[in-house]
Order: sequence, then structure tokens, then C-alpha cells
Amino acid sequence: MRKLIASSLLFLAWTPLSAAQNQPRRHPVPFLVSISEGTTDLSRNGVNVHDCILVQPDGRFHLERRMQQLPNPTATLDVFESSLDLAQLQVLRSTLNNDSIQRLPSYVLPAIPMSVPWFRGFHAKIARGTEVQSVGYWVWRGGDPATSPNSTPDSTKRDWHDSEVALRPLVEWFDGTKALKLGPSAAKSTLCSGGGDLGVADAESSE
Repeated sequence: MRKLIASSLLFLAWTPLSAAQNQPRRHPVPFLVSISEGTTDLSRNGVNVHDCILVQPDGRFHLERRMQQLPNPTATLDVFESSLDLAQLQVLRSTLNNDSIQRLPSYVLPAIPMSVPWFRGFHAKIARGTEVQSVGYWVWRGGDPATSPNSTPDSTKRDWHDSEVALRPLVEWFDGTKALKLGPSAAKSTLCSGGGDLGVADAESSE
């Protein structure tokens, strides 16, 4: 078993906010959507990758991309800030308002620590008037059936699978936004606070 001492730094960066579900508020939510996506690969040339974005209602966004090449103890960080044009913003709003996404169950974290050689998490917090809808899923490979995430209740595994299918258009939108030719920003890291933390404070996995 190999303990991820270095990669825990990345996971800590995923937890600036609680992974609360629908959060009642007195005023409209001050962002449109916040997304966080991370992958850990513990192969011999393993890597930790974490991307997050916070999009404002007017289309302005803050994007952060982190990558840690194991066993390097540090991660590289790239920060970008830009704005979606009207067409891009309309596509995003249409995706977020899709019935299949609005009907998804609330996001549930796997038990920590996890014991798998590869896993990926996706979490989005979506403004719904004065509330925040929290949705997401986990996928992984290998591991012991008796340990997390394999030991997760079947009902939660089904919810993750259904969420993965329904959220595919949002994942594709995020991938497309990350592929835009954006100039680097001098803005400081915010950990994309405002929504989509994966909620993993630490992780231990095995090869």
C-alpha cells in the first residue's frame, strides 16, 4: 500500500466549503454554477489532477487547474479568468436547466479513506433561485470489495451511475471551457470557492 502524503495537499484544496446539499438562503445565490473535478491515478507514472470553475450569473468565470505528477510533492497551478459570450452562457444555462439534471439526487461522498488505484470525482453546485442544488458522482477501478468505495451501498452506487449519465453534457461543457485558449491570469487562487468542492479532506489508496 502506498500512502498519498503528497496528494493529500490536493484533496485539502477541494474542501473550502462543506458538501451541503440544497442550501436555503434568504437571497438569490451569488453564482451560477461551481464545478470541481478530480482524478487520482496511482500507477507507476501516477498523477493527481484537479480542476475547478466558478461561473457568475453574467458569464464571468474563474478557472483553476492543478496537476501533481507523482511522486513530486508539489502541484502546478494555472489560474484563468475570462467571460463567456452570450451564446456560451445560453448553452450553459440550458444545460443546467435540463430536467434530467434538476431531478438528480443530492451528491453523496464515498467513505474516506478509499482503497483503489484509480478514482475520479465530479461535483457541481447549481444555483436554483435561493437554493443550491448539489449533484455529482464517483467512478473508480479495482480495489477490495470490503473497502470504500466498493463497499458503498448499492443505492448510492446507482445514484452515482445515474448522475454520471445525466451530467455528461455538463462535463462536456466543462471540458470545452478548459480547452479554450485562455491567457494566464494574475488572480490569486480561490479554490473556486462558492460551490463545487469534492469534499475529500484526505485519501489513502493502494496500487
